[in-house]
Amino acid sequence: MIAENMQILGGKYTILKKLGAGGMALVWLARDEQFAGRTVAIKVPKQGNEVELLKRFHNETEVASILQDAGATNVVPVYTVEELTEGGLRVPLLVMRYMKGGDLAGRLKEYRRKGMPVEEVLRIAREALKGLSYAHEKRIVHRDVKPGNILFDEKGVAHIADFGLALLGSSSYSGHRGHTVGSSFYMAPEQAGHASDVMPAADVYSFGCVLFEMLTGRRYKAKKARVKEMRPEVPEWLDEVVAKCVMVDPVNRYEDALELLEVLEEGGEYDEEVRGLYEAGVAAIGREAWGEAIEAFEELLARVEEYEDSGRLLAEARVALEREKREEEERRRRERLEGMYGDAKRKLERGDFRRAITGFEALLKEEPGYKDARELLSRARKGLEEQRKQERLEKTY
Repeated sequence: MIAENMQILGGKYTILKKLGAGGMALVWLARDEQFAGRTVAIKVPKQGNEVELLKRFHNETEVASILQDAGATNVVPVYTVEELTEGGLRVPLLVMRYMKGGDLAGRLKEYRRKGMPVEEVLRIAREALKGLSYAHEKRIVHRDVKPGNILFDEKGVAHIADFGLALLGSSSYSGHRGHTVGSSFYMAPEQAGHASDVMPAADVYSFGCVLFEMLTGRRYKAKKARVKEMRPEVPEWLDEVVAKCVMVDPVNRYEDALELLEVLEEGGEYDEEVRGLYEAGVAAIGREAWGEAIEAFEELLARVEEYEDSGRLLAEARVALEREKREEEERRRRERLEGMYGDAKRKLERGDFRRAITGFEALLKEEPGYKDARELLSRARKGLEEQRKQERLEKTY
């Protein structure tokens, strides 16, 4: 055991602080004095778990070696496994890269009951699945995929960690026969009592539980629970992906992490198209191009039932377009009335009283209070009456 006040471990590692604790082990932040003082994370067993943890540590190192030789990315590097003597006890150590960004379990605390942004969920999932797909390609089953085993580096890139329970043939740690291996909230049904017989689809189930939790802010508990029941704005295709991951029969799931990754990447392209339509609609609203906005949002909502505030924006664009149409119709009517007014007024000024009267009467029939049209109509009528009197006088003489 490492004491809480211990400063130097084995003359090699300067202990800086405790990072966390699990059921069987503690994790410490330390400085590796052998390698220019690089910062590392050191996992050590709690008292009484030394033999069991040493098996897991060696298993994790073996997996790490296989994956590192394969050029795997998005997998937390393991540097070494050592046994040091401290206080008369032999203590196994697992030395690995320190991931400054923390773990997914910590991030999920910020999103309880509401879920993470869909774009963030997809990014984290794709990155973590890249690491897991390397393992599955080498016929390695993780068997303990959970938020606490998805870690982030200083740039926020997700990595898969802790292959201590991984299954990779006869050399791997398989647990005691008939015992359950894994974390209960994320463990595939077939792992219970048959941990040594599972296939990569078991990790797919666990990853589906992680996806469910990222999207909803709740752990997956109930059979047939759907993401969209708890968060309707999640795309239909993504809801279907999660549902397929957590099928009870592994035959009905995605075969492995690579297949799931490909589906999420294809869905991402689909999401980019949907996002593009949304942004085009918002931009069109900014330009008051209501017809373009309606076209973009209608196409978007034909693909997905809900997307952010697209429904509200579509409704507002339709209202705005109708208002714009009414305003345009009114503008044209006003132009026509102004034309009628100007034409009748010019006829009045020329002394063409009959036609002026006809023009003003037609104008006032459509717009009774238009400017001074009524007064001008009266003048035209008087002018016509005077004109008729003059004509009668001329005939008399």
